[in-house]
Amino acid sequence: MKKLIASVLVLLMLCTFAASLSSCVSEGGNNTKDTIPVTQGETTPSAESESRYEKSDLPDSFDLDGYLFRFAVEEDPLSINMLFPEEVISEPVNDAMYSRNEQISEKYNFEVENNNIPIDTVKSCIIAGDDLYDAMSLFVTRAVYFLLESYTTDLNIVDNLNLSKNYWDQNFNEQMSMGDALYYMTGALSVADDDKLMVIMYNREMGDDYGIENLYDVAYAGNWTYDVMAKYAKQVASDLNYDNVIDDNDVIGYMYASNNLLAPHLAATNMRLTEKDDFDLPYIITDTEDFIGVFDVFSPIFDPSVSFDWLKIGDSAVQVAGIQSLVNTKHVLFQNMILSQLRRLYRDVESEFGILPMPKADDSQDKYSTSIYAFDVLAIPSTNSHLPETGFIIEALAAGSEKVTDAYYNICLESKFVRDSESFDMINMMRDNVNYDLTYYCDYGGLFTAVTNAFKTSGNADGMASAIASKRSAAEAAVEKFVSFIDAQ
Repeated sequence: MKKLIASVLVLLMLCTFAASLSSCVSEGGNNTKDTIPVTQGETTPSAESESRYEKSDLPDSFDLDGYLFRFAVEEDPLSINMLFPEEVISEPVNDAMYSRNEQISEKYNFEVENNNIPIDTVKSCIIAGDDLYDAMSLFVTRAVYFLLESYTTDLNIVDNLNLSKNYWDQNFNEQMSMGDALYYMTGALSVADDDKLMVIMYNREMGDDYGIENLYDVAYAGNWTYDVMAKYAKQVASDLNYDNVIDDNDVIGYMYASNNLLAPHLAATNMRLTEKDDFDLPYIITDTEDFIGVFDVFSPIFDPSVSFDWLKIGDSAVQVAGIQSLVNTKHVLFQNMILSQLRRLYRDVESEFGILPMPKADDSQDKYSTSIYAFDVLAIPSTNSHLPETGFIIEALAAGSEKVTDAYYNICLESKFVRDSESFDMINMMRDNVNYDLTYYCDYGGLFTAVTNAFKTSGNADGMASAIASKRSAAEAAVEKFVSFIDAQ
């Protein structure tokens, strides 16, 4: 409603006074904010452009008069979450972002101040009421609680920001909103979410040695399921030193990281602990039968005689060398991992490997689905007093990000890190089918942690019902805090 009112006021002023945007001043406002054009209307793709992204509703030319856009980010060693690189370094994503930022800032005449600082420093500034940052990048697991503490702004009230455009992640918007309010965003502007997409590494050379069928063909046919994965993981797994434990001294069927044990598989099988009602408000699921039942679908790949937690290899440096050795010596068939590990762990792997989608629960599942590990989203601090400028700049950068997307997928993945074109197809099968479970990111009342611990103990569906029951009241109380907050806005 605020955006609509603002749009009408600006339109009336333009029509009545024939004034320029630079002279529009609203009651109680300031000149800088009121010079920003407020955009509304339906999406209208450019007829002349073949871009995958829609044309923004922003004017083709506008002068932001050298506005200083103040951005805060805490660097994430697991992903590319930096939006404003300092220089060209002959690295595709870095250079594409640098070029985008240069072109957009010159087009609209603004500057960027990039602050690489701990997010708790930004939080302290917000608590103190200091307007020091226009936007920030932070883990989604923190962003949801920044919302609850009123540290962030509902993006629906930000002029010039049009999150219905396809350069914003519509899947994320739909699943992560609450009461039609949205306090965080992700899309083409950043590749931090892409970098943490969950996939399955497949050791192709090892598969050939064991006579395993072409798993790309299986995936193309829609038949890549947990049953198929478990079948081949069990076929290759071997306790070489007869110590009754599968570890990095043996042949491993399936390798995983225990710090992200369940989310990839629950998302792959389209299971969530949180749903939303007709008012877009979250609630904890009441019928848990299907949710509990799916554990028996994917638990076979976690059989102790088949699987290994690669975090047990050692610290990060040891893990890199250990994983590379396991793949090169054909001692691991499948590994669950995020895409950025192609760059961080697999750059020097010599053995031919490929990427497969997360498996389906069974052949009847319509699409391959996946999750994104704790990734960075963008948010606007509640202390921001320059919302129109902020919305304008973020929207312009997002709309101009096609070459950033190309650099990440078509260059870094298709030809630089991924070893074959089929792997690129496998990634594309999941890209638009990400499942976001609010209980995973919010861990309402410790519910997701309880379910994870129950699975670690049993390795199957045993104990799931009691784990959910033990945390239901706490989870529902936690959800109610979010609902009450949204209702009060």
